[in-house]
Amino acid sequence: MRAYEEGKYDAIQCTHCGEITEAHHSAIIMQTNFKGQHPPFIEEIQRDMKVAIEKAKHIIFFGYSLPEDDFIYRSILASRKRMGIESPKVSVVVGKDAEAEDKWLKGDELENYTENYPESGFSTVVKRAIDILGKENLRGYAAGIPNVFLKEKHADEKKVIELLRWE
Repeated sequence: MRAYEEGKYDAIQCTHCGEITEAHHSAIIMQTNFKGQHPPFIEEIQRDMKVAIEKAKHIIFFGYSLPEDDFIYRSILASRKRMGIESPKVSVVVGKDAEAEDKWLKGDELENYTENYPESGFSTVVKRAIDILGKENLRGYAAGIPNVFLKEKHADEKKVIELLRWE
């Protein structure tokens, strides 16, 4: 009510923590699927994303941790595998691990990283993604954002292309 009186017409209050959120705070993928009321635009975004994820050939988890309670997106990815639909190639860029090298990790190298740095937030996400998609469909960049874009502290076109394209 207070938010509405302050002119925040699209505000929603979290039933768990009481935080007021407006539409411009909303990420495309949200963990609010368990929470009661959603504005219609959030539901529309979620429907569109379900279709996009079902057909995607390459997905980038960019700062998204694939939380265990986000059952909708986890189930969409897992159901593709069960239905025999080719798993998408997935690139994971989460957080920033100070120990990480400036390179993409794949397969055994990626799995070894998660074993060597089990407490890393990056490792947690990678383990979840491996469980759903298999390590052969996954690559990860542990040096984080903005390093995934940068070469010598400047934006680099080749690094952006490397992020977006996985052959």
